[in-house]
Amino acid sequence: MSSSKRWLLIVIGGLAILLAAGAIAAGALFFLRPKPQTPPLPRWVDPISQVEREGIEPSLALLSLAGASDLEAVNIALDEGELESAYAAIVFSTGLPDQQRAGSLLLLAQQYISTKDSLKAKLCYQQVNTIATLSPTLPDFARAEAFLQVGQELASLEEREDALFNYDQAHTVALYSPYLKGPHRAHILDQLAEAYAAIGEDASHCLEQSAEARWPAEVGSVPLRSSLQNPFEEELSQPEVEAARKRRVAAARSLIDRLKAVPEEVPNDLLGDLAQALRAEDEARHEFYEAQLSGAIKMATRVALARAKIEWLTIKHRVASGGYGLSIVPEWEGQLAQIRSDLNAAYKELYVFRGEQVIALPQASDIDRAWADLIQEEIEAGRLELYPNYPEEQLISKLREATAKLIAAGQDRGLRVEASPQNGVNIFFLAAGE
Repeated sequence: MSSSKRWLLIVIGGLAILLAAGAIAAGALFFLRPKPQTPPLPRWVDPISQVEREGIEPSLALLSLAGASDLEAVNIALDEGELESAYAAIVFSTGLPDQQRAGSLLLLAQQYISTKDSLKAKLCYQQVNTIATLSPTLPDFARAEAFLQVGQELASLEEREDALFNYDQAHTVALYSPYLKGPHRAHILDQLAEAYAAIGEDASHCLEQSAEARWPAEVGSVPLRSSLQNPFEEELSQPEVEAARKRRVAAARSLIDRLKAVPEEVPNDLLGDLAQALRAEDEARHEFYEAQLSGAIKMATRVALARAKIEWLTIKHRVASGGYGLSIVPEWEGQLAQIRSDLNAAYKELYVFRGEQVIALPQASDIDRAWADLIQEEIEAGRLELYPNYPEEQLISKLREATAKLIAAGQDRGLRVEASPQNGVNIFFLAAGE
């Protein structure tokens, strides 16, 4: 399938892309497939730590350094069956919206299953569950479908407990989301009835609830993150940085062309050109960001600068982690811990600025809603390992406080995020509002 067609599948079809498999097929697979040969994953695994450098095809991984968008790089890797290249492109991406990230992970997981790598498929499903649970921007219909799809695929892998957990999450969304229209609510419940039955669970409650669900859509709803929909609109431009970026793009393209022409040989001269271009861009960006952040007055400018800084440090993180399939800048590999520390500090800076944007909102009700959304977004970035060593316990405490304020003010939105420690790992899940 071409990249343009896949774009339409992800953007227009959203997370419903893979539902054609259906609950019936999932049930059949559950009973007929042999037991998996891979052990179950722990309750949570950091996604970036699972990148397998030796499985990455450099000529594809380097596309993002050569100017391709994250989605383009993912789609090309998927089209060519280079699964580890696609995985690295997804987990290091700062540009994929949640719905595209989840859709890409579902597509990738299907390909992992086709190659008998069920362990890596389950890793993808963990991330989709995280996005569906924590994303403040994902539409609730897509959220429920994501849980349902993950549950069906885990059932086919004989991961019954985890499948049931995801089905229960889809059920919670179907019953308590204030944003779902009656027909959408009923559709989810009908699908869940088949999915529960396929793994031997009583499904009568879903059928009864589906029959009652076809009421007219609720009038009005609380918008999700309406006050912070476009926090990065500020345009950043600096001649030295742009010139350095263009040199890096040109160097990456030259290296890609040579690797495609002579795949068995890594040209040291072109690799050195790319390394030098990355070093020069790093220096230019560091000087620009530090100078601008110290003098920026407008909060939108500060947010844009902090976000751009994170995007660049994530590229450094990927280079230092071998996420392009090559050793490009060797000294960065020795500085990996420091780069992760810098990235942690950049995320903290970003969320300080975003928090100031929230506090400046004119309506107290807007502040409470936006604050809870912002904390969820921060936890999501940390859980996906984009925000290394994030303060999870502190943020969980803040989210509980923010949720309690919403409930006390009568602004409960039907669903809330909760966390429960299990074997030393926090498990995030959706619960019905009060």
